[in-house]
Amino acid sequence: MRRARLDDAAAIAAVHVQAWHETYPGLLPQHLIEARTIERRREQTSVWLADGAISAHVAVVDDDLVGFASGGASREPVAGFEGQLYAIYLLRRAQRRGLGEMLARAVAGDLRERGLRSMAVLVLAENAGARAFYERLGARFVELAPSVYVDDAPITDAIYGWDDPAAWRERSGGN
Repeated sequence: MRRARLDDAAAIAAVHVQAWHETYPGLLPQHLIEARTIERRREQTSVWLADGAISAHVAVVDDDLVGFASGGASREPVAGFEGQLYAIYLLRRAQRRGLGEMLARAVAGDLRERGLRSMAVLVLAENAGARAFYERLGARFVELAPSVYVDDAPITDAIYGWDDPAAWRERSGGN
């Protein structure tokens, strides 16, 4: 576990795209999954890594980048939450080792250092595994976000939040 660097952009992009292919079939329209390309994600990732305004951490196992998380000031207005966990992706082969929790904690720690004392996360409402993951970390369900439509397919996010991520209880196992 370490802070992400600009030279991680390609590996982060590859994890992002592979994680979408592993996670979202049946939850999102397949053409949306296929539209994610490593090249486009690498360009976008390079921009936010170079900017430095976003907290980003990576999980590395045996010199292989297998996951990442990013966060910062809340992008979506969620009443009562200053910070936001923007993304957390972990390859399936690296799950259930505690890496997901470590990534989320690392971002939360950065947000606390920046004076953001609460954190929200938006998760695809149909993604029961991800929702359970955040609940295990002590996040509370806040509300369903209004659906957005992509090619007539409704996509709804569930909003979870931690009033104080520093209060996360210690546990073993998990993502």
